[in-house]
Order: sequence, then structure tokens, then C-alpha cells
Amino acid sequence: MERNWFSLSSLTERRRNALIVVSWGMTIAAVFLQALYQRSYLTGLDIALAAAVCILAGAIMIEIENALLGYFGAMMIGTAILYSLATLPAFLGALPTPADELLHVLWISIIFKAIFPFPFLVLLLASLVGSAIGDRYL
Repeated sequence: MERNWFSLSSLTERRRNALIVVSWGMTIAAVFLQALYQRSYLTGLDIALAAAVCILAGAIMIEIENALLGYFGAMMIGTAILYSLATLPAFLGALPTPADELLHVLWISIIFKAIFPFPFLVLLLASLVGSAIGDRYL
């Protein structure tokens, strides 16, 4: 019997949850990067898009404990990707010494102000709502 490597049903629950959390974090990072690169702040549409992703991921995770831990893991992954890609010119040495230090501090400030507290709490609530939907209907 040939094993299908792309089927989520063939994965164990831990591997499935890990794959969901990594995908969830990458999607959050993509939404936030698009917003911060274009406007340097998040709009309601950006938060709504990220909330929709969180509802979907929470519903797929089904259990509220997994959704809560998965949310925090996804936010850590998403924030790390966001910071890494935003400060990539400084990491590659494309900026002189004082400018690269300023870039790090500047992006930490921009990311922190963009994510905390309102979007962080909205996305947390969306993940919990998604988990309740998944627990009830899936």
C-alpha cells in the first residue's frame, strides 16, 4: 500500500497540529507584512483577514487547549518571521553600522505597536471562537 504524504488524515495529531501552527504563523506574518510594508499600520481589513485565518485555524484545531497553545505558537512564529523579513537589509549588511542598529529598534517599535494590545486580543478571541465552532460542528 502506497502512503499518501500530502494527506492530513495520515499524519498523527501532533504532526497535524504542528503543521497547522506553522502555516497559521506564516499566514499571520504574511498579512502583517503586507500591511506594514504598505502603510506601517494595520487597518480593520487587515485585522479582519487575520481574524478569519485565526477562526479557521481554531476550528481545524478543534480542542480549545490546542487552539490556545497553537495561537501563541503561531503568533511567536509570525512575529519572528515578521521581524526577520523586516530587518533583512540589516542582517545582510546592506546598511552601515548606525543605520542597521536604528533599523532594528525602529522595526521592534513598529511591530510592537502594530500587534499589541488590540489585534493580539482580537486574534486570540477569534481563535477561541474558531475552536468553539470546530468543537460544536466538526
